[in-house]
Amino acid sequence: MGPPWTDLTPGYGGGIGVRRGSITVTAEVLRHVLFRRLVADSATQYHDFVTLQLDKEFANMGTSEIGYMLHVGGGLELRRPYKAAPVLLGGFGARYSSWAKLAFVGVLEVQVAFPRLENVPCGTRVYCGGPTFPVGGSAQVTATALVMAEWRP
Repeated sequence: MGPPWTDLTPGYGGGIGVRRGSITVTAEVLRHVLFRRLVADSATQYHDFVTLQLDKEFANMGTSEIGYMLHVGGGLELRRPYKAAPVLLGGFGARYSSWAKLAFVGVLEVQVAFPRLENVPCGTRVYCGGPTFPVGGSAQVTATALVMAEWRP
């Protein structure tokens, strides 16, 4: 593994939510694409995060377009062919909404998954030096920067 900035990998996803006042509840699916050279569980090509999130927007600090928010949630990390793992997330962000129906949201979050220790059979795509290799057993931390467009009908 190289320096931390070389370990960046892309992701994509979508969600749907409900906003009431300064509170937003969102159900989201995020697919985090993996490069096999960077991860121990190299039999998988991606992790899916299926989460329910709560955003609390605070005073807009003197401007009418920008609001700042805290971001918390939880859900599951799906790691085929491995077992699902519970995940917690938290972060902060900003919402820029100068239009009536459209806003742009940026969030910096940390996702902490808790995968169980598994002994996974080696596949034809993976050389691991034995019949199985261990995966999981410790917290997996993923830092994420999200940029989203928010449409309000």
